Amino acid sequence: MMQTDAPPSRLNVYLVGFHPLKKEPLHQFEAHHFCDQVNEDFLQCALYDGNTDDAKLNGIEYIISEKLFEQLPEEEKQYWHPHNGEILSVQLVAPNLPV
Repeated sequence: MMQTDAPPSRLNVYLVGFHPLKKEPLHQFEAHHFCDQVNEDFLQCALYDGNTDDAKLNGIEYIISEKLFEQLPEEEKQYWHPHNGEILSVQLVAPNLPV
């Protein structure tokens, strides 16, 4: 069986966004998210540096709803960030989908 080096096709939600570095928020990088919509409140995403066959994996991100975020223990919330601002400012988009 031949292998591919492209992002996995079963991750069927595609988002592109800019991520600031936590300790240097003015420094951002473009992240191509290939995600699996696990349920209404939860996406699992593999982050790549591009969307071509030679793209390199550079992170994993879990996106949860505000409802789930509010249920997290206070000490856990520091490890999460809301995506509302990224979506509303168009820093996180789903290319090729109608608005």
